[in-house]
Amino acid sequence: LPPLSVALGGSGACANVSAPAPTVPNTNAGGHGTFNISITNAGNYQWTSGGAVLTQSGTAYSIKGTLSQDPVAAGGNPSTLTIKYDPTAVNTTYSGKVSFPNANPNCSDSLIVVFSQQTGTQGVAQTTEQDGFSLGQNYPNPFAATTTFTYTTPTEAPVELTLSDLTGRTIRTITSGKVSAGAHEITINADELASGTYIVSLSSGAVRLNRQMVVTK
Repeated sequence: LPPLSVALGGSGACANVSAPAPTVPNTNAGGHGTFNISITNAGNYQWTSGGAVLTQSGTAYSIKGTLSQDPVAAGGNPSTLTIKYDPTAVNTTYSGKVSFPNANPNCSDSLIVVFSQQTGTQGVAQTTEQDGFSLGQNYPNPFAATTTFTYTTPTEAPVELTLSDLTGRTIRTITSGKVSAGAHEITINADELASGTYIVSLSSGAVRLNRQMVVTK
């Protein structure tokens, strides 16, 4: 007799993974925050992520590291993925989505996590006075070539002045060292600066002051 052929029905096993929509921190333009995506596997099969893929409407989000557990054990503790949030524009909605297209087992209802946040109408909160230190607003502002501002120290103290962009990247160290008590005038040249908003920061011990300045060319 010829071999008997029996068709097998059914489909492959799927891991039962889920993740609630994360809360994106309410961060002003130029600020920095992080939040976690927490993945739970309530099924009977371990789940391997295959790597997270981020898509977004701008460039505010980025994946920081990898999943805390990968594979994610069935019935085990949640695994977390940390997302950085660095918005740069005011009054803007930043939407993002993390998916796992190469996950295993990969089912038709594969995990997709969607999130969004809107910035306010102001940028980085400006702190201009603390413990007798003050950081004045530059003039002119906006500026194209040079601008001048004054800072004041209550006593002789070590001071560092830096210029950074709205992602927090330091563009220039303006001055660093011990200065005498009183008012000090600083001039910034914009020859090597692109148009945009920048943050001038003053640091001295526990004192942290900052001001926004705008370059237009």
